Amino acid sequence: MFWSKQAWPRSAKTRIALLYATLFLLSFAILFVLVYAFWGIGNRDLFDRELEERLDRAGYVYWTGSLPPERLRILHLSGESGRKLHREVRRKLPGFRVLFAYADEEKERAVTAIGTVGEALYRVTGREGGDHWSVAPFIRPEGAGRAILELCERSLNSGRRRSYFVLLDQSRRFPSDPLLSAGERKAFETFDYSRRPGKIHFGVLHAPRNRIRIAWRIFDDGQVLVAGINLHDVDTMQHRAAVVFLAVGASVLVLSAAAGWLLACWMFGEVGKVSLAAEEIAAAGDYSRRVPEGRSGSEIRRLSRSFNTMVANTEAVVNELRTISDNIAHDLRTPLTRMLGRAELTVTGEQTLEAYRETLGDNAEECRRMLSLINLMLEIARTESGAAQLRREVLDLRELVVQALALFRMVTEGRGQILTENLPDAPVTVAGDKLKLQQVIANLLDNAAKFTPEHGSITVTLTASGTEAVLVVRDSGCGIAPEEREKVFRRFYRADSSRNLPGNGLGLSLVRAVARAHGGEVTLRSEVGKGSEFTVTLPLLPEQDASRQ
Repeated sequence: MFWSKQAWPRSAKTRIALLYATLFLLSFAILFVLVYAFWGIGNRDLFDRELEERLDRAGYVYWTGSLPPERLRILHLSGESGRKLHREVRRKLPGFRVLFAYADEEKERAVTAIGTVGEALYRVTGREGGDHWSVAPFIRPEGAGRAILELCERSLNSGRRRSYFVLLDQSRRFPSDPLLSAGERKAFETFDYSRRPGKIHFGVLHAPRNRIRIAWRIFDDGQVLVAGINLHDVDTMQHRAAVVFLAVGASVLVLSAAAGWLLACWMFGEVGKVSLAAEEIAAAGDYSRRVPEGRSGSEIRRLSRSFNTMVANTEAVVNELRTISDNIAHDLRTPLTRMLGRAELTVTGEQTLEAYRETLGDNAEECRRMLSLINLMLEIARTESGAAQLRREVLDLRELVVQALALFRMVTEGRGQILTENLPDAPVTVAGDKLKLQQVIANLLDNAAKFTPEHGSITVTLTASGTEAVLVVRDSGCGIAPEEREKVFRRFYRADSSRNLPGNGLGLSLVRAVARAHGGEVTLRSEVGKGSEFTVTLPLLPEQDASRQ
């Protein structure tokens, strides 16, 4: 097939396949990153809530020296209820700074806040939303630290190695010897806990073989209570998911590349047919080659139709060029043969001055006719291509027709033909090239006079219809067969009925070229044995434009 002949690294199919693979892989990667990120955020929020709850209950032990009740609710200053409590207590005790606050749900919304005013500790108790608050000095229980340490040791001795619960002293060292590895102990002691006291903070601690998600609170005496969750299981699971992603991504890359290649081959199969047909046409010059329209989509079918139309037009042009070349060769061969014959006869015959003059005069006349033929061909070609610049001016088409009729009337009268005119009284104003429009009228009248028999009639009609000027030249000549009506506008084409008449077959070609150059058209109606009717339409000049001239 065509596509198999192309170097695959440079082919469009390879690029499309790589593009599809890249898009699929990029989409898969974005999806994985989003899932991975939401997964990590979800785990982090879940662990943080668990760690915060542990610190809250441990904080209760630290401040009260007893185990927390089942329905304990810690009031954080970052929450709405904590801020409200702080405002209410500060009205009762100005300068009070809350260190720890909780509500016992079993005692009908009883609220306790422990804090400082200056260096002194106070405990304020009351009810949420109430106006009565009792204030008393507060002394932290002596056994609170030991109770927390016992709680930490029970947590570490419970066998749940994914959980950590440690209490660090003011120098960030363990006051007791918890069951931690040396690497874990060093990680806890060297972590930066410099944050605002009282609030709960979160971070990630990097142990030698795993990561630990931690939450910590710094008490007013400088001790740091740390709760942590080992992230080894989570990290292992995420690592495995990443490995699975790489494996699936590699499969997606291969499958998407293969799918892109197959799709590109299917798409470019029809394009390959067009290219193959073009190569065959270029190699053999067979312009009859056409590309069948496949079922690869409207764009490919449009390409095939456009290619077939282009080839058909090229074929028509090539055939016309061949015909023109044959006609040119025929039309130039005859005068050249006559010129050569006269020259040879003069050279071999009586060599007198009069004979030389006569031969040179005849040859000069033949050269003028050939030069006129070549100039007419060039004029038609330049007019059809738009290379010839029209010298547009405001013209009265009626006046041009009258002038042409005055010249041809003598010709028609000499042939016994009847020339009739139907012209309007008012001017018919157009914008055009005067010389070229005169050629159009003259060629139509000459063509009508040439094919109209003796006592035949020629009728010239000029009307202004809407936005167009319509010139009709009708004759009662031999007429034109239906299969030849479009051919008569081709260059050098001559119907069988005109073979014995003078002319070169370029007159009607010039008429059509000039009419189209002026934005008009020429049409033909004919009936064999009854005559022909040529109609030329040209755009009228608007009245306001004509009045300005």
